Amino acid sequence: MKKLDGMPQPDGAYLVKTTFDINIEPIDENIKLWGEYSEKLSKYKFFEQELKDESEKSTQAWVQMKREFENKMQASTSMEKRDSIIEWERAEQDRIDSENQQIATRHFAKLKEAGLTTFDSSGNEIFRKQGQIFDRQCPIRNTLGKTLIFKAVPLLDSANKRVEILGNGGLTSFSYDIKMIKTENGWQLNF
Repeated sequence: MKKLDGMPQPDGAYLVKTTFDINIEPIDENIKLWGEYSEKLSKYKFFEQELKDESEKSTQAWVQMKREFENKMQASTSMEKRDSIIEWERAEQDRIDSENQQIATRHFAKLKEAGLTTFDSSGNEIFRKQGQIFDRQCPIRNTLGKTLIFKAVPLLDSANKRVEILGNGGLTSFSYDIKMIKTENGWQLNF
């Protein structure tokens, strides 16, 4: 812990701006949860990228079809020709819609086959489980270290990173304001 600054508060407390470096040692259960989550996340991202790539091709086909429709309509001079162009455009739209439905169906089938239809890719669900495990197994109760873990880890930019650090361990640094209050025994932390 390193003090950066401090400031008296109107309520008589003292706010201390600090930075912390916390080295997290993973718990076996959290290591297992991280491994399972990481493996599923890799598969899930692969399928999502596949879906994105196929959807982009479909979008490009739709844009191309609309351009072609506009060009044909502008070049057309007869009503009969315009009617056939409109029919062509409807048929192309139906074909593209059908392809989009097939893409979505294939994507869902792949997720289902991999057991990922209910997978929470955000990592929030796994992070909650890891937090409960950490809370049960952490021998430190109601202390600065435990409080900081629950303050520091959520500051990571995504739940994926939170799941990783609780499952993989490592060093995390963050800034935090600690409120101190004056008691009969001197200044104490007030969380």
